[in-house]
Amino acid sequence: MTAEDMDSKRIILITGSNRGIGLAIATRLAKNSPNDHCIIGSRSRSDGEIAIAELRGTGTTASLEALQLDINDDSSIHEAIKYLTRAYGRLDILINNAAIAKTFKADPQNPEFAATYRTNYSNTYFTNVISTGLFTELMRPLLYQAAHPRVINVSSARGSLGRFS
Repeated sequence: MTAEDMDSKRIILITGSNRGIGLAIATRLAKNSPNDHCIIGSRSRSDGEIAIAELRGTGTTASLEALQLDINDDSSIHEAIKYLTRAYGRLDILINNAAIAKTFKADPQNPEFAATYRTNYSNTYFTNVISTGLFTELMRPLLYQAAHPRVINVSSARGSLGRFS
């Protein structure tokens, strides 16, 4: 694909899009916006490539690409930013979908309950709030290079700390 081709497409990055809600978003975008370039962000590039193969298996012909991205890993974030900067020089739409929902069934009378509770909630908050916020902040320079940049934050009931406590 030529640089001119990419200039006419919106560059869309969906974090955590190799399965679940993220893959559903990518599927819908590929179907309804085939002129855009959709980047499937996932913790491993191979997981993203599997998701793309799944989309291709349904007849999707849209422009798709897999990108290794773990929003909890600073080196992964910086490598993704370097790649996006070099390849596209901008990001039109960032869809923050990467998240975790650590659930556990534990007996509050168990001596390990407090430690497990703190660990699960800390890990969830770290990923779903802190890492997502940091990633968005670090993507701002690329977003500002787009004519009409957008950030979309995805959530679901699985993102509710209260629901799974």
